[in-house]
Amino acid sequence: MPRVRALSRPDPADPRLDARARRVVLLVAGIVLMSIADLVLTLTYLTSVGLIEANPLARAIMRLGSPELLTLWKILSVGLAASILVALRRTRSGEFGAWVCAAVLVWLSGQWVLYNEQAEIFLRDPATHRELAPGSWVAMVSDGA
Repeated sequence: MPRVRALSRPDPADPRLDARARRVVLLVAGIVLMSIADLVLTLTYLTSVGLIEANPLARAIMRLGSPELLTLWKILSVGLAASILVALRRTRSGEFGAWVCAAVLVWLSGQWVLYNEQAEIFLRDPATHRELAPGSWVAMVSDGA
């Protein structure tokens, strides 16, 4: 009886698995680097002028007012995702997941470019603040105390 390929375990001697594993590890490295850049930009805006945060979970953590807690949450969430992807690096689903995560972070990086271009205009003109979704603006700006 022929083996069903989708249900069989991959052959560890298959050289394609090594290539897939290398691709996934490189993608995960890119994911980590883009996540660090995202955190640096987030903290820069958050602790200076504030920013619009669309992610409700991240916004809730930011509202707690602790850059350290936000950093810990980012490290744990990215670390968990990276660990799962590395554990699955020899599987199609692991590679697919790595490509999806990398694509999302490339998109997010593009959003940061747009945000940086528009931030000066937005911060200069308070009338633009009325266009925000209620509660989407967050800041960890000290009041000088």
